[in-house]
Amino acid sequence: MTTFLWLLIAGTGGIASGFLIAVVFLRHHRSFSQNSTQTAFSPSSEATTDPLPEIPPHLQELLSGSVDDVMTPRPQIQALDLMDSPTRLRQSIAAGHCLRLPVYEDSLDHLVGVLDLRDVLRLFSAKTFDADALRALLHPAYYIPAGTPLLKQVQQFQADRQRLGFVVDEYGELQGQVTLEDLVHEIATVLASRRSGLSETSPVAPAIPEAGIVIDAGTSLRTLNRRLGCHFPLDGPKTLSGLIVEHLGDIPEAGARCEIAGYLVEILQTKQHAIRVVKLRPDPKTLRKNAALPLQTPEEQASS
Repeated sequence: MTTFLWLLIAGTGGIASGFLIAVVFLRHHRSFSQNSTQTAFSPSSEATTDPLPEIPPHLQELLSGSVDDVMTPRPQIQALDLMDSPTRLRQSIAAGHCLRLPVYEDSLDHLVGVLDLRDVLRLFSAKTFDADALRALLHPAYYIPAGTPLLKQVQQFQADRQRLGFVVDEYGELQGQVTLEDLVHEIATVLASRRSGLSETSPVAPAIPEAGIVIDAGTSLRTLNRRLGCHFPLDGPKTLSGLIVEHLGDIPEAGARCEIAGYLVEILQTKQHAIRVVKLRPDPKTLRKNAALPLQTPEEQASS
């Protein structure tokens, strides 16, 4: 058992993240050692080795999660363009809801740094407020390779004393941004879902009404699965818009409809070659099929 925990610690990239896994694992498997009928060393028998216990689903979710699952997709990044006028820059800063804003020139492909809004407050009262004044306050941008394990990046943020990173693919193209707060929130959500008896591997009653709901197409599939009880696949695109494009093989126009994973999807709004808003409704055939199934507790479902 101890060996297994140390393997978990090593596999998660360090003591900090591994300690979290070990503590949670011990909490939920305390009964494993108490109820075991085998003894590693017994005076009346030869030494035996207990099989390694199965990793709980919520820990598997943490171990398999990556920054791609929780990042803010590129189209949703709030940023400042140094090419804007001083008046427009002031307005963008004042309207911002993030403490740290990425700053670029002309497009997000040309990031020049990160602006901490605490540093810029004194410029609002200064006579000179322009792009050069802002440029002098910028911090270097911090980049994260796409696919970096979630727990490993938590540790890396701590080691590098960073709180905001930009996820880039193998070609160096910006895919999204992620903060330390995003990662910590994801970990807390996974553990909380386990405490309430829910996880992505334990089906829950659909939270989407028959009339449907309107949602942001950039919402991650992991979030939809957890919060709405959906069953979208997680081994491909990370967002609903990406899943729709993969399913249709093209970027659809507003008004297009399709069926994915037991849900009827209607495209309500597109902008700049991207799906923005969709309406999601459960497929009536799926509802009739689920209504015919007997109700089961999570324990019964796991044993069936």
